[in-house]
Order: sequence, then structure tokens, then C-alpha cells
Amino acid sequence: GAVESGDLPAGSVIQVVEATITSPTNANSTSYVNSNIQASITPYNSSNKILVFASISADFIRENNDLTGLYQRLIREPSQILTEKFGFIGAQPSSTGFIYSHINDFIASIDFPNTTSEVTYKVQGKVSDNANAAQIRYQQGTSKMFLLEIAG
Repeated sequence: GAVESGDLPAGSVIQVVEATITSPTNANSTSYVNSNIQASITPYNSSNKILVFASISADFIRENNDLTGLYQRLIREPSQILTEKFGFIGAQPSSTGFIYSHINDFIASIDFPNTTSEVTYKVQGKVSDNANAAQIRYQQGTSKMFLLEIAG
């Protein structure tokens, strides 16, 4: 007969969810804002863990000679922070007075939601100083999130 998820040994992958963002979003605030990089999963067992991976494709725009930094974090809704990253983006000044840099980044975490109800994970972004017109543009079609439920 069929193998039940409860019969699988610890460490087995129970289910996989993949989500690709369908519309771009901008983050140009010093407070975290949601990107459209998100996915939801309903665990089969409350003792299982969720591996969360996000592949991020974004453009970072800032004024010349501005050292504005980029923050990104992974959360479980409504507000459980799983991990956070910070970085400066290096680029040459442009004749327009703005620097355009492309970011390919990866953020990952393991979570123990302790539920069999649906849980949603999101990437959020912010800039360290929005007085200088810095923003992050998350790209559609190339940013993805993967959720793997792992038997506990």
C-alpha cells in the first residue's frame, strides 16, 4: 500500500513547495516591507521542520557616493524573524547620478512551526537610508522560494 508520512524516518522529505513571484515589488523604506517572494505550506505533522530557501533577484538603486546598505530577512507570518542579512552593494557611479546594481542572493533557514495549520514565509527588504532615493526592486519570474517539510 501507500507509505504514510508518519512511517518515514526522520530526515525524510515529506513535501516540497515552489513559488515564483509574479509581479515586481519595491522596497524603498528604512522599515521592512514585504516583497512578493513568499510561499505557504501546511505541515502534515506538528513535529516536522520546514527548510526555507529563497533565491533573490533584485536591482538595487542608489545615488552616487551614497553608502546606503541593503537589509533582507526571512520571516514566518505574522512576524517570526528566521534570519537577517545586511550588505553594501558596490558599483561605479553613473552619469545619471544614480548607481544601478543587480543582486543575486540566497537566504535560507530552518523553522519549527509546531503546527499542522498553513504557515506562510516571506522575504522582506529595507534600505539603511531612504533619504537618498535608494530602493530594492525584486524581479518577477527569477526570484523563487522553496519550502521542504522534513520529517522530525
